[in-house]
Amino acid sequence: MATPRSKRTRTPATWTPEALNRHDIAQLNVGRAVAPLDDAVMADFMNWLDEINALAERSPGFVWRLQGDNGNNTSLKVSPDPLFIVNLSVWSSIEALYDFSYRSDTFKEHFPPPPKHAPELPEARTA
Repeated sequence: MATPRSKRTRTPATWTPEALNRHDIAQLNVGRAVAPLDDAVMADFMNWLDEINALAERSPGFVWRLQGDNGNNTSLKVSPDPLFIVNLSVWSSIEALYDFSYRSDTFKEHFPPPPKHAPELPEARTA
């Protein structure tokens, strides 16, 4: 597995009480492709991955994403089904993830806006 890139490294020098008490949110997408990833049907999806990943990495609150040697995570197989794909990213807050998911310009171009009466984001709970 490739070494993950991160905007922040956690070395012993940064393990302060404040850093250790901070929480991030992990977001996992799982799905089944409609065809093999090298099929023409999947070309737009595969070509769009680099743009979306770059957008995520420069978005406020982005922490880390799982990626393979090819720069995305499509090569990681967690199921015997070759069409099953996963994506994992980490964000500093649920608000940052929400903003990336629903408020970034690239997503606005490709997806409809969220419902006008979207539920309020829950308050973060700590143990």
